Amino acid sequence: MNDDQINDLKQLIATTVQQAVKQEITEAEVRIIANLGGQIEALDAKVDDLREEMRDGFAGVGDAFAPANDQIEDHEKRITTLEQQAA
Repeated sequence: MNDDQINDLKQLIATTVQQAVKQEITEAEVRIIANLGGQIEALDAKVDDLREEMRDGFAGVGDAFAPANDQIEDHEKRITTLEQQAA
């Protein structure tokens, strides 16, 4: 083999290896994206569930404070009436 043939063989080997590596990387990327896609959907579902639970919880807190707010308003009216009577 002469130098030109050796260089051609080196170039052929380098190109073949490069193409094989690119193919492997592409296949790995496809597998990773497929796996992540399912995990992302699962996380989105969990976040939606948590968001709904938080909304329900905050609504419950508001409902629990409603009678206290009514009572405070009643006290304010009664205090105002007493202050007016005292003046």
